[in-house]
Amino acid sequence: MLRGIIAARVVVIVSRRASPEALARQLLAATGYLDTYRSRPRLDLPSLLEHYDLEWYRRPFDDLSGALLRVGGVYRVVTNARHRLARQRFTAAHEFKHYLTDRHLSPGFACRRYVDNRLEREANVFARDLLMPAEVLGWLWGQGYHAPEQIGRALGVSAQAVDIRMAELEIGPEKALWG
Repeated sequence: MLRGIIAARVVVIVSRRASPEALARQLLAATGYLDTYRSRPRLDLPSLLEHYDLEWYRRPFDDLSGALLRVGGVYRVVTNARHRLARQRFTAAHEFKHYLTDRHLSPGFACRRYVDNRLEREANVFARDLLMPAEVLGWLWGQGYHAPEQIGRALGVSAQAVDIRMAELEIGPEKALWG
């Protein structure tokens, strides 16, 4: 469970002007995750979504990664059940960003392949930073987790996502920033 945010039923006040990186960091701090990741590196995303009264559904789709839908006043995050769980977690975190900052723009968002606009890029950055915070990747590297597959399993994300994030942070055999 996310001790801080769940136990106290605290809702982080979200500024639509905050960067996606800052928003992810604010949520991680409010949940207590940044104090506890050493004992449990994987963010409890289902509990975080539930705390915000978001329902998470998994359904098979042909050409849809995920969506944020409003049904009868209740928001639902829907992810493609045909995708691996690691990808669904990233998609759910992406849709969570739309819920936090963009839901006033539209009654729903659908994320299809090849969509590229500012809101989608920001949602991807938020999901990346929520599920793979730099300090957690650095700590895992220092603990001997060097393969993207290892880190991906620990964080519940894909090895491909870890590979990209590690390159962005310049974490690797010759560029380890943390030890």
